[in-house]
Amino acid sequence: MTTIDSTLLATATAPTCAVPVRTRHDIQREARRGAAAESVTAGPGRLETVTAGPAPTRRDVQREARRSRRGATSRGATGPTSAREADGAVDRAVSLLAVILVLLALASIGWQAMGGRLLMMSTQSMCPGACVGSLVVDDPPGGTYRAGELISFQPPGSSETYTHRIISVEGGVIRTKGDANLSADPWTLTASQVTGRVDFTLWGAGWLYRVLPLLVIGAVAAAFVRPRLRHRNRGAYLTMWLAALAVVPALIVRPFARGALLDAVPDPHHKGWVLARLVNTGLLPTRLAVVHGQSAAVVSPSRITTLAGPLPRSGYLPVAQWVVLPWWGWSLVALLVTSPLVVHVGSRLALPAPRTDRGARGT
Repeated sequence: MTTIDSTLLATATAPTCAVPVRTRHDIQREARRGAAAESVTAGPGRLETVTAGPAPTRRDVQREARRSRRGATSRGATGPTSAREADGAVDRAVSLLAVILVLLALASIGWQAMGGRLLMMSTQSMCPGACVGSLVVDDPPGGTYRAGELISFQPPGSSETYTHRIISVEGGVIRTKGDANLSADPWTLTASQVTGRVDFTLWGAGWLYRVLPLLVIGAVAAAFVRPRLRHRNRGAYLTMWLAALAVVPALIVRPFARGALLDAVPDPHHKGWVLARLVNTGLLPTRLAVVHGQSAAVVSPSRITTLAGPLPRSGYLPVAQWVVLPWWGWSLVALLVTSPLVVHVGSRLALPAPRTDRGARGT
């Protein structure tokens, strides 16, 4: 008759409070101790012997170590979103951004395949209604043209496309003019030279359309590469990607502060001075000033102002420009500039700390 030690039975049946983390070395050490082990199962007064199977392979040991680490991460989380869940949310956000950009690219290709056109205004002749950087959406040409309508066309002897407003239609002859120009265009058009009828314009969207291929490539590359990186390297990769995706297109198109001269006429009140019409073609409010002449406090985007100043002998009117923002605007700029660093530091802080205390082990 088998006698069961009460101390051994109490130890075997008592619940374990601390769950140790089994590392890869722990599992290998247990595997080397032997292939058979005896354990006491739950149940009063009953002792059973369980014979273990064959010794685990190296792959089994690695798989068990990964499961143990995942269990430690989930037990150490302090909220519903652990570090891995947050990392998965970032992966989904990057993939969603890539899908949106790809859909925009496909929509633009589809619109042009149906006969429409997408253009970006590159000159200031149509300010303020459709200033530099505006996206022009053209319908296919055709039908009857009327005065006041916006059309896109190629003037005689030129391969460039212009978008101006019709000022008159007489006997099939069309005359156009830019809204910001003082005089009508020097050419006349026929219906065969019209390449599109302007459906609508979107202010500032032309800059996005110009760099859309670059954004699509960057977003798709991020969505494809990031999930395949090691977990500890993903934050640094995301930081680099965000910085490159924001800085490189901005350096290419430079859309924020841009001043342009429309025209200049002699100033009747000051000899050697001119009255210059200037327009802010950038995306941000800008202060414009003629060197050694007048200056405007703040010129809003797409707005026109007239300033007087001396005309140098070179014939080129020097104009200074700089961005003017309120305190909250500069705060937002600072936040955008430092956002890659903030994301990188946040991703590092979100990583679970390594567990050095393995806890109590059951007997």
